[in-house]
Amino acid sequence: GTDYNFASRQGRSWFAILSYLFISLPGIVLAVTAIQKFLTKLSVKCCPKRVVSNVGCIVFSNIMAAILMSGVMTGLIWLSIWDLLTNDGSRMLVMYYISILTATYILGVKILGVFLH
Repeated sequence: GTDYNFASRQGRSWFAILSYLFISLPGIVLAVTAIQKFLTKLSVKCCPKRVVSNVGCIVFSNIMAAILMSGVMTGLIWLSIWDLLTNDGSRMLVMYYISILTATYILGVKILGVFLH
């Protein structure tokens, strides 16, 4: 509600893009967490059997997830900067749609929680 009102009042500015980015952060973190869990399972599965502890494999998968998260965030920020420099406006829609997906998911979970608890 109010986050989208604030972003829409900003027009096509850096503040609007940042607002959409902050709205979409939970969804981005959720996606990276799912990928991190997949990488952890894959790395533990692929570790040699003679390794007593899988700590090294888990640390490696966590580092890969951190690199992935920073790559996604850097890409989104550069996409936003490029959009502002070219005055195209189409890339801002990407941030808007990602934030809509995230907000829909969060509201769906909250509504489900209201009916199940």
